[in-house]
Amino acid sequence: MLMVANPRFFNELTKEKIYQNSTFRNYAKRSLTRATPFGLFSSVGVGSFSKVSYPQQIRENYSKKVSVSGEWISS
Repeated sequence: MLMVANPRFFNELTKEKIYQNSTFRNYAKRSLTRATPFGLFSSVGVGSFSKVSYPQQIRENYSKKVSVSGEWISS
C-alpha cells in the first residue's frame, strides 16, 4: 500500500535512517489523522441505512476513476 500511496517515499527507504524515520513518522501521522490522507484511496457515493448488508451489490456498482500525472508516467 505504501508503494501505491507514496512511491517517492517508498523509493527513499534506502536513504539515511534519521531522514527515513522522520519521513515515515510524518506519513504515519497523516494517514492516521485524516479520513483520506492522500486522496488516492478515497471514494464518494450515495448510501442508505438498512438492517441488511449487500456488500456484493456495492462491489458490482463501484466504478474506478484514475487520474494519471505526467510525473508518474515519466518516472
